[in-house]
Amino acid sequence: MRIVTFIKILAAIAVLAVMATTGYILREAQRGGVILPDPNRDMADELPEASNLPDVDPGERFFQRALEMVAMGKREQAKEKLLYILNFHPTSPSAGEARRILGEMNLDEILSTESMEGKSTHKVVRGDSFFGIAGKNQTTLEAIVYFNGLTSLDALFPGDELVVMPLNFHLVIEPGRKMLSLWRGDKMLKEYPMVRSEAAAPAMTTKIAGKSGIVGSKKVAATDPAFRSSQKALTLSKTPLMIRGHNPADGEETGRGFFVSAADMEELSLLLRPGNDVEIRSSAR
Repeated sequence: MRIVTFIKILAAIAVLAVMATTGYILREAQRGGVILPDPNRDMADELPEASNLPDVDPGERFFQRALEMVAMGKREQAKEKLLYILNFHPTSPSAGEARRILGEMNLDEILSTESMEGKSTHKVVRGDSFFGIAGKNQTTLEAIVYFNGLTSLDALFPGDELVVMPLNFHLVIEPGRKMLSLWRGDKMLKEYPMVRSEAAAPAMTTKIAGKSGIVGSKKVAATDPAFRSSQKALTLSKTPLMIRGHNPADGEETGRGFFVSAADMEELSLLLRPGNDVEIRSSAR
């Protein structure tokens, strides 16, 4: 059989099948088994009016997509979408949560003990001390203990290797917004809401003058074994105001300053050192 003849036979069979199906539908329609559309009905009348359609916030679409990226482990793509929301849709209802998630992701990367990005290895030589290593690498004893999984500052031996990370961050304090933010260069890393702040604090640029721990009413130094479990406090130059952690169990805090949650204060204490810049912005800014 020629191929053309074969194709003609298949076409004829297809036409007969369509005709049979159409006849079946018409018979069922006459019996009431099938409801056919009314050709005289205007379907446009059944469509919702544009004014009744819900508004879809473009920032919300990007936010949902960012959450999907996070769930799939695509962190960089997720960060790009979160940044897009903050830069181009800052008034979106999702902007606040996008800022919070982005901050958590930034700090997860910085505080990772598995990644060496932004960190280096210091090889101990004769005469080294923990204080000396911290000073040379613009870091603190607290950070050295954390990144090396130490439980105490024991003796050092030549050839030992320590992971160190320069703590080159700065703070921006906005009393009017009750917000404190951590920056590296011109990049904001994370925002920390303040539990209480000095709304009338004068605008100024200052520095972190020192770091201490508070146990009850007693101050302890970073070298004291009690420092690890203490409530951390950062003193500032040029002003008596301090940056402190808030513990609800202690009731109303005494003293003037800027108070964040105890967990946020632990994180800030780990990442900051004396000499870091601090900008206090006026409430009107």
